[in-house]
Amino acid sequence: MKQLLGVVLVCGFATGAFGQYFSTTPNTSDTFGRGGGGIAANEYMIDDGTGETNLAWNAANGGDLVFLNQFNVIGGAETLTAISIAWGTGAGGSPATILVFDDPNNDGSPVDVTPADVLFSLGIVTGAGPTDVFTSYATAPTALGAVGDSFFIGGYSSTPPAEFPARIDLTTQVGRSWVAGGNTGTVNPLDPNAAALPLSNLSGFGFNGNFMVRGDAVPEPSTLVLLGLGAVAMLRRR
Repeated sequence: MKQLLGVVLVCGFATGAFGQYFSTTPNTSDTFGRGGGGIAANEYMIDDGTGETNLAWNAANGGDLVFLNQFNVIGGAETLTAISIAWGTGAGGSPATILVFDDPNNDGSPVDVTPADVLFSLGIVTGAGPTDVFTSYATAPTALGAVGDSFFIGGYSSTPPAEFPARIDLTTQVGRSWVAGGNTGTVNPLDPNAAALPLSNLSGFGFNGNFMVRGDAVPEPSTLVLLGLGAVAMLRRR
């Protein structure tokens, strides 16, 4: 049975009557890094693979939602090749977009991102759920920056009433998931800070968890070239 949480939002915080709300529905070792436990090598992630709830913007009427996770570039994973999403409750097939944003000042917060900071976007549709099976969407090879630089990956969805597209792992809270939202058709996924609710940390609304969004990455092209040259050199020595 769906559980509606009437969290009334204003300016990114549950402090006033804005007229819209987030809604969640329960569903019948937080990890970051590479490899192990069935995790793909060079996979950016902050979820444990199991979702406990699903998030919507104003599920009674439907709405637009942007959901992002923040990461820092690790060595050998400087180029993004895919974004994977585990979808929340819904029949699927609604308009959606996968998103990659640069962090303009590397402070780990996307409250200052603009369309100029979009590194990659691609229109897709939402998947059916809820599911803990990740759907992978290939990206063009996207440079994420130097080791240690901050970036954001995630998605946008515009869903009808009673669908909860963003799946959340509630096991561990790391404060690196961000959300924006508004009425149906009012949110530009490339400019989420212009939404009725601009990007705000998920924990500020009492959702102590992480969006189930991951990114697959490979070394930057120059590193791959060097590795290839090194392999050739080793073959020649033999």
